[in-house]
Amino acid sequence: MAASPSPLLRRTLKGLGIGLGAAALALVLSLSGVLDVFEYKTWDLREQAWARPGPATDEIVVILLGQESLDWGEKENNLPWPWPRETHAAITDFCRRAGARSLNLDILYTEPSAYGVEDDAVFSEAIQENGRVVGSLFLGQTLATDKAWPAGLPDAGLSVTGLSEWEKATGARRLDFPLANFPIPELAASFKILADTNPDKDSDGVHRRLRLFSTFSGRVVPMHALAAYLAGNPGAHALAIRPGI
Repeated sequence: MAASPSPLLRRTLKGLGIGLGAAALALVLSLSGVLDVFEYKTWDLREQAWARPGPATDEIVVILLGQESLDWGEKENNLPWPWPRETHAAITDFCRRAGARSLNLDILYTEPSAYGVEDDAVFSEAIQENGRVVGSLFLGQTLATDKAWPAGLPDAGLSVTGLSEWEKATGARRLDFPLANFPIPELAASFKILADTNPDKDSDGVHRRLRLFSTFSGRVVPMHALAAYLAGNPGAHALAIRPGI
């Protein structure tokens, strides 16, 4: 008659079974995306409960063209949307005269003005006169058309030491995009910098984080937050990725 397993062996086998079961369950939940959803929702709750906003500053001003602005434009000036780019030129000129260190235009000017080439020419002149205006481009995996950086467009002059090493070590290529949409040529070359306006979003469609830059066609392309600083502080700039930081 075979001897029954010792209490220690039984406990060991029971613990091993529980551990393997928990590991299998965690793997299934991870592959199904359930854990991601749980993390996202609890993160939102933690942020609402404990995160505190930073101090307000008068050094950053947001100019919003919301529904009230559109209603005002149509009622007071008979301006249906889209507005003539001459109005964008007026905003650009006002910011220059007010002493803004930089102006970010989070608008994709991928089509010529509906009001004619002269409208784009007036806007382009205002951008050049300001000298510190950030324009927008769109970097994507599929929803874009250009495969290379057009000649004559401004470069941010930004380098990132350690980027290639980080990509090789992590196997990550999420920062590199194969396609882009640029502003029309009549405007693109007038901007000080072109910034990516396509932030990451989680699988539930919510934006919870923002990268500083992306890469396209061998160039480092800043997101708008970084581009605002670069436009206000002209010159070559370098970032660095270091292990453990």
